[in-house]
Amino acid sequence: AAAAASSKAQSEMPAAPAPVPTPAETTSSSKANVIMSMALSILKSSTSSDDSKRSAAATIQSLCEGDTEEASANREFGSESAVGLLVALFADSSVLETRITAAMTLWRFCWGSRGTDIPTRLVTHKAIARATSCLRDPDSPPSLLVAAIRVLNGIAANDFDHHPALMPGALSAVLDILNREKLDDQLRSVATGYVGIMAYNETSRPQVVELGALKPLQHILEDPVAKNAAPIACIALANLIGRTEESELIHLITDRALLQQLVDILAASLEGRIIGVISFRVFEIAMALHNVSVNDQNKELLVELGVVPLLTRGLFLKNAPVIDIIMAQEYCANALWCLCFNRAGRQAVRSDKKIQTALQRVAKAGYSKDAQKIAAGALFVLSASGSTFKRMRTLLLKRRSSIDSDLALSQISESLTSEAAESKQAEAGGEGNGHHATRHAPAPVTVPTGKHIMISYSWHNQPLVLKLVEALQKRNYPVWVDVQMMSGAGAASTLQFMGEAVEQAKAVLVFASSAYRESANTRTEGEYAFAQKKPIIPIIVEKNYRPTSWLGALIGSKLWIDFSETQQLSAAIAALVRELTALGIHPTDRSRRTSIDVVSEATHPPGGDASTAAAAAAVAAAAAAAPPADPLSMTSEELCSYIRSRDQNADLVAKLLAAHQLDGRLAHELFVLPEPARMDMLRQDFGVSAARDRLRVLTVLRDVFE
Repeated sequence: AAAAASSKAQSEMPAAPAPVPTPAETTSSSKANVIMSMALSILKSSTSSDDSKRSAAATIQSLCEGDTEEASANREFGSESAVGLLVALFADSSVLETRITAAMTLWRFCWGSRGTDIPTRLVTHKAIARATSCLRDPDSPPSLLVAAIRVLNGIAANDFDHHPALMPGALSAVLDILNREKLDDQLRSVATGYVGIMAYNETSRPQVVELGALKPLQHILEDPVAKNAAPIACIALANLIGRTEESELIHLITDRALLQQLVDILAASLEGRIIGVISFRVFEIAMALHNVSVNDQNKELLVELGVVPLLTRGLFLKNAPVIDIIMAQEYCANALWCLCFNRAGRQAVRSDKKIQTALQRVAKAGYSKDAQKIAAGALFVLSASGSTFKRMRTLLLKRRSSIDSDLALSQISESLTSEAAESKQAEAGGEGNGHHATRHAPAPVTVPTGKHIMISYSWHNQPLVLKLVEALQKRNYPVWVDVQMMSGAGAASTLQFMGEAVEQAKAVLVFASSAYRESANTRTEGEYAFAQKKPIIPIIVEKNYRPTSWLGALIGSKLWIDFSETQQLSAAIAALVRELTALGIHPTDRSRRTSIDVVSEATHPPGGDASTAAAAAAVAAAAAAAPPADPLSMTSEELCSYIRSRDQNADLVAKLLAAHQLDGRLAHELFVLPEPARMDMLRQDFGVSAARDRLRVLTVLRDVFE
């Protein structure tokens, strides 16, 4: 590329740097650095011509191409000094070819740069703003638009932390391009790729949908001219709304043609074939398939389309980067786990011993702890479904009139016949393939002891869960909750902990939310609790959320308790206590502790997640500080003593309660009075004239009863 520089361009170079040699003249890293340094000098010089700068940028670009260690080192070395110069060249040059070359070199810097500072360097030098401005310019030709979007792609693909900076401005500009009536094929593919990259990031998806990405993606799938961009759009849609159950969107993601295309892309990816204009990595398409497999309406159709053996092949990839192999195993195993909640999915796995063996291999020695636990979860569902899940489906049929769910009851009825046959076959000695419908007992581990209230929740809701645990502990209820995702346990131990926690529970609190419905892990817990005939108390944690699909069926016509309004937390806890009492679950006077992440401390190496450890410590402290009995059952003397033991500055409040002989129940009645009646009573009936003192009384009572 440098050899293309004209003699005139070379004559305009500053005297210090010699003409830029071509990369072909040398392959050593030291000489590559010399070439890079000379090219940088040309870019920095105010006397260099536009042609010279373009040649220098092209030289840097060629040195950074490829996946070799040398190319990676060149990207790191060159980006330290060149990013700002190239961004300026891209924005300010009056020559189209120069602007394109500068943008493509910036994109090349980002190649394989995940975990480095290179994307941040581009953001720091305002590459996003420059590219967005280019996209907004109506005079920008398609070739320049392609180069600008590739700059955005490089940042988005290699550092998800910068996604907030890429929305709404850059994403809106790209979507405006996709909504044009006539579009260059390459530009359409690159723009669709940008939307697809943003869709990989789970935290970005709601805003991507809100900005209007679904309409152009759907149009691409329907447009025969857009066949090169169609596979990218297909995966993007699967990631954006694959888990949705919203009525206005469900038809997009349950379409047979779309699911067939996803399966075809996975098959091509496993064979190394190109679909459209790019070759997808297995983990990318496995992620999309996992998302659509969460939706119960897709499970049977995906099995029919032959996805199970393809996902099994993806569990053990070869000849791929290590990170790709690990991620492919996790996503493929997760998709299989989701499919195992469906009768057809379980039959597909059970009918092929190779698939079961593959899952067992992953559960025992997967490439990551997450993969091991995911595979163990799938095996747990397989082993439990033949007998225990049958009861759930039977009861769901009885609730036909009360379930607000998209579950097809006719399919449930059909599955009962099959499940009964499976159960009989298992009782007769298995299914002929070595798999038995009973859970194999893993090695002995620490298990929760005694009867308790189990909390089943999605990780997103942990802060609220910890508040509830503290409140229940103050009321002397024994609670089992996992606050560290059992991170120190093996896959088999994790499932045993969960299973025995359910089996030992007096009741299970289900923190119902969209995240809970979408998780195979929480679904395993919820359905196993139902199958074990445990009382289930639904806790709604998303405002206006109403459970659908399997979660709607699980909850049925039960009355839920609304914890979505944090300012109403006290009232929600009181409602929960009343529900526990109605179920015959009462506080215990025995010394107790919360079973938090029942793995023994020896299994947790030092130096774990500080925030998680702090959360566990907070709950443990709450348990230690809990009263020997429920404050509601305390006498006036006991309540005053308890208040003084918790707060040395609360002596005034204790004296006030003692003077008026308020026991726990009367003090609680005072506390729950609405305003302004509560303040009026403190002032008029209890003689607390100072507003500061009235607030102090309420603060102490809140500490006791909340």
